[in-house]
Amino acid sequence: MLIQYLSYSNIFFAACLSLLLAERVWLLLKAAHVASPSKVLDTSELPVVGIQIPLFNEEVYEGILNASCNMVWPRSKLIIQVLDDSTDTAIAAKVSASVHSKRQAGYNIYLIRRDNRINFKAGALQAGMLALESQGVSYTAIFDADFLPSPDFLEKTIPYFLAGSHIAFVQARWVYYNQRQSLLTRVQSLLLDFHFRVEQPVRSDAGMFLNFNGTAGIWKLSAIRQVGGWSGDTLVEDADLSVRAYTAGFKGLYVSDVICPSQLPSEDKSYRTQQRRWLAGPMQLWKNYCRVARESKATKMTRISIFWYFARYLAIPLSAIFYLIFLPLSLWYGQLPIFCCTLWCLYNLCLSVLQPKSWWLSLLPIVGLEMGIYRALSVLEGLAGLKGSRIWPVTLKHKNCNARTGTFQLLGLEGFCASALAAWGATALHTNHHVAALYLLLIAGFTFAIGVGALSILCKGDID
Repeated sequence: MLIQYLSYSNIFFAACLSLLLAERVWLLLKAAHVASPSKVLDTSELPVVGIQIPLFNEEVYEGILNASCNMVWPRSKLIIQVLDDSTDTAIAAKVSASVHSKRQAGYNIYLIRRDNRINFKAGALQAGMLALESQGVSYTAIFDADFLPSPDFLEKTIPYFLAGSHIAFVQARWVYYNQRQSLLTRVQSLLLDFHFRVEQPVRSDAGMFLNFNGTAGIWKLSAIRQVGGWSGDTLVEDADLSVRAYTAGFKGLYVSDVICPSQLPSEDKSYRTQQRRWLAGPMQLWKNYCRVARESKATKMTRISIFWYFARYLAIPLSAIFYLIFLPLSLWYGQLPIFCCTLWCLYNLCLSVLQPKSWWLSLLPIVGLEMGIYRALSVLEGLAGLKGSRIWPVTLKHKNCNARTGTFQLLGLEGFCASALAAWGATALHTNHHVAALYLLLIAGFTFAIGVGALSILCKGDID
C-alpha cells in the first residue's frame, strides 16, 4: 500500500516540479530580452518629494540618513522623514541627535515618533504620509535603515511617474555589500538575485503583477490614498499595498539599472526572523485576496497573476516533504525517483545562471533545507493565521557587516529533525538499506549544521 502511495506521490511531485521549472525557464528566457526602461528627467518643474525612513531600534541608521541628505534634488523640494518607533532609549537618543544635527545643517529632515507601534511599519508609514500630504508632497521614496541609495536615485525614478498617470510605484534593484561574508549570505544572494535580476524585470516588462519590495522604491502619494493607505492587516504591508494598487487599475514599474546596496542578514537568527515575516505575511495576504478577488476591477490576467504569485509559496512546504519524507521513503523501498530528482536539480541550477561560479551551491541540500523546515512552518503559520504570524519582528543588522558576526546557537527544531533523520539513517544502515542510509545521514548532517547556525560561521568569501 505504501509503495502505491509513493508512486502517486512521484507523479504529484513530478507535476509540481515540472510546473515550477517551466516557469523558471520561461522567466530566464524572457529576461534575456528585457531591457531596463529609461527616462530623462525634465528639470523645468520638479515635484516636491519626500523620503521616509522607518526605524525600530536600528544601529545602522547613519548611512541612510547621510544618503538621503546627499540626494541630488533641490532642498526646498525634498522633505526627509525619520519614522522612529524605537523602544531602546539609547538608540532613540542617538537618532534624535543625528536628525537634529542634520536639521541644523539646513536639511528639511524631521523626526516623527508615535506613542505606540500600532500596525508596526505600516502604521509608521501611514502617519508619515499624512504629514507629507499636508506639506504638498507628491511622491515618497522609502528606504530601510541598511539601504544606501545613490545621490541620483530620485533623478532616475521620478521621470517614470511624469510619463504616465497609471504608474503607482517604481521599484529599484537590491544589491548586497556583504554577500560574500559567509555561506549563509551567499545562499541568500543566490536566491534573491534570481528574484531581482530575472523575475521582477520580466513581470514588469510583461505587465504582470509586480510586488513592491518594501524599500528602495518610490510611491505616488495620490495612488496610496486612493487605494486606502497603508494597512497593518498582514505582515507584508508592501505586498498588501501592491495588490490593492493593481486591483484598482494601477501598475508598478521595475527599473533594474537603478541599484540600491543593502545588507543581508548575517546571523541565522536574523535570517529566520526575516523569512518568517516574508513567508507568513504573503500567506495571510493570499487568503485575504482569495476572498475578494472576484470583486476586483483588475483584468482577469492580472487576477490570475496575483493568485499565482502567492500560490507559489506553497512550494516551500512541499520542498520540505520532498527532501525529508518522500526521498528517504523512496530510497528505502529501492525506488529512486530519477525524474523528480532531475527536475529538482534543474530547478535549483536555474538559480546559478546569474552566478555561474556558484553552481555547486545551488545543488547543495542547504538550499532545499533552508527552503524547508523553518520556512515551511512559517508558510503554514501564515495560512493558519496563528497568533505568532501577527507579530512584526525586525531583522537585526550590524554596523560592521563584514565582521564574522555569526555564533553557534542551541539546537531547536532542526536539532530534533537532525536527530530523527540520523536515527532513521542508522536504522536503514542496520537493515542494509545502504542508499537510504547514506542520504539520511547526509541530510541529517546538513540539518544539524543549519540548526547550530553553522552557515553564518563558515566564511566562503574566498571560494568560487
